[in-house]
Amino acid sequence: MQYAILAAGRGERLGAPAKPLVTVAGEPLIGRLLRQMGAATEVTVIATAAVADWLGACDAYARAIVVDSPSPVASLRRALDEAAPGMLVVATADAVCSDSAMTAFIAEAAAAPDGVSLTGVTRYCDDERPLYVHTDPDMYVAALADEPDERACVSAGIYAFDVDTARRAIAEPSLTRLRDFQRRLLATGPMRAVDLGRVYDIDRPADLDAANRYFAS
Repeated sequence: MQYAILAAGRGERLGAPAKPLVTVAGEPLIGRLLRQMGAATEVTVIATAAVADWLGACDAYARAIVVDSPSPVASLRRALDEAAPGMLVVATADAVCSDSAMTAFIAEAAAAPDGVSLTGVTRYCDDERPLYVHTDPDMYVAALADEPDERACVSAGIYAFDVDTARRAIAEPSLTRLRDFQRRLLATGPMRAVDLGRVYDIDRPADLDAANRYFAS
């Protein structure tokens, strides 16, 4: 299994030099993800210089690739360039879930049938522009939409997919949003949603406060 973290986001709205370095329950977001991926043999981190400096000063095993990324899709393209064929687990640095949820997701990714991609979902939604994931009763994705259905799951920023399939899905140069990449990936084959419980998308100070209250309790 291969792992990548998209950690090139800026932290202006959070008043931080780099979003991945803000802390939840006393732990930087990037450090939390690396710990949760602790069984990984290698984690590729697409990072700003500040995040790369942090990684260089700690004991976490990760390979930092410093980029000035114009979009999350550009960061994902770089992660895919570095990946070998096979399954890749990808997390955005601002997606905060429980340790048990990440462990379960990684197990699902390891057991996924050939050709099936995974997307982590949550029923907790405090996002400004969520991507709703419509599923059938077996949690296979029927649509990725801007409006909710009766299950009201939203994308949680944690994914797993075949590297070669993802490269084909992301090949269109005009793609800049992860949701559009996900839609293209869904068009290539089956996608299964994995419920991660409560997941916080850290964009604003209020998100950070809420995540700290929840995970510190």
